[in-house]
Amino acid sequence: MAPSAYWTANEELAFVDFLVAHKAEAGDGSNFKAATFQKAAKHLAPMLERGAPKNAKSCGNKYCAFRKLYRVVRAIQSVSGWTWDDETGTTIDIHTASSWDDYVRVHPEAKPFRNKGWPHFRKMETLMPATVAGVNVYHAASAPPPTASQPSAASSIDSDEDSEDPSAEEQPNGSSDVEEVRH
Repeated sequence: MAPSAYWTANEELAFVDFLVAHKAEAGDGSNFKAATFQKAAKHLAPMLERGAPKNAKSCGNKYCAFRKLYRVVRAIQSVSGWTWDDETGTTIDIHTASSWDDYVRVHPEAKPFRNKGWPHFRKMETLMPATVAGVNVYHAASAPPPTASQPSAASSIDSDEDSEDPSAEEQPNGSSDVEEVRH
């Protein structure tokens, strides 16, 4: 079995900096292609201190791991009553220890961040795609085009200007005086 890649703190920092500098190469979901990871491996080669040299696969695996860590930290940040610091983590004290212990029972991946931060959070934040909370988000591109029975907004404006509706007399303040019809 081939030796696995070992990442030093300097290599991790250089890797994240490389990805930030090459952010344009990532797609909409912030997914880098293998070619970018291959370039990152070449960039990291002179820094190798121990372990196997980095390659596209090891760089891709490290990025995947960093994305998971990013999501763990974002989840921690969303918990009411806790504060987050990139150096000291969640900074759990005697007042928050009970809620932290309950949280870690359900989310064991958060355990390392009790009183230890993650130095790559802010840079990874720039790489992660923006997400919108909720599912009821309107996308104009997904709306169906108007049909013949639905006049477009422009044609309904034009037809309103040309209509001779006596009940829609123009008022001095620019509003129309239209009677409300009740059924």
